[in-house]
Amino acid sequence: MAIVGTNVINNPNYKVWDITCLDADAGPTNVAHGFGAAPVEVTITKQVSAALAPEWAVTWDATNLIFTKQGTAGSGGGVPGTTVVLRVFARRPHTNAR
Repeated sequence: MAIVGTNVINNPNYKVWDITCLDADAGPTNVAHGFGAAPVEVTITKQVSAALAPEWAVTWDATNLIFTKQGTAGSGGGVPGTTVVLRVFARRPHTNAR
């Protein structure tokens, strides 16, 4: 398995991904965002219990969101490819951004 991003909202200006992985998956893993330019804002919410929540690093460029995490016990999902451990929100840069 690996860190996998599944797009759940695919608006041209706003997108959301669910991230699945196992404990040992640490990355770095690229997920194409499809904005054509670097997003102006990326926000994450952890979906695992606070006691097990790993530290995530999410960076981005004009093409990809780049994910890495600690590969600690309990940091991944119990069911490979099914248990969502992170939700990612990104907004496209445009002239009306504030």
